[in-house]
Amino acid sequence: MKTLLMFFMVILISGCPTREDQMREYRNYCYEYGEHGTPEFVQCMQKQDLSAKKESFKVSS
Repeated sequence: MKTLLMFFMVILISGCPTREDQMREYRNYCYEYGEHGTPEFVQCMQKQDLSAKKESFKVSS
């Protein structure tokens, strides 16, 4: 039973994206709005990050 529980815990933990993974996804999306460092790109990155934080808060509440 403990082995099965540990197996599922490892699967759940390994499936969670890291902060680096999230930022890479945001960058790929935001490059459509401008080059790295442009105001449009920065604004897009901020919106993506804020949206993810709001979703995270909803799930944890």
